[in-house]
Amino acid sequence: SRDFVIALLSEVTTDTGAALHLPMIDFRCDRSASNLRMVVGICSRVFRGHVAIFGSGHSYHACGLVLVEVSELLDLLARSLLFNPIVDRAYVAHQIIERRCCLRISRKEDLGPPRLVELI
Repeated sequence: SRDFVIALLSEVTTDTGAALHLPMIDFRCDRSASNLRMVVGICSRVFRGHVAIFGSGHSYHACGLVLVEVSELLDLLARSLLFNPIVDRAYVAHQIIERRCCLRISRKEDLGPPRLVELI
């Protein structure tokens, strides 16, 4: 059993010293073909640019591939709440409070690590 969790933090520092973010969203829906289509639709409305969607455990996570400033990150997170209950509102609230995002990338018991399931 592991005593630690590995997570991806959204905040990156550019060559110029600017702090930018990879926007992330956690979803609350079972993994299925129809739910994946719904997640893709939500991502296309919330993110700008390309998005990586991961299957993790029994649900999905999304990570935008375009770096954004913190103000755009907060706007994106707020927009994602319009898709509650599919988007995990508790996750979004915590990310807004922290002013950055974080997603677990290590294994969760026997469910395995998150796997890329869609790139849009």
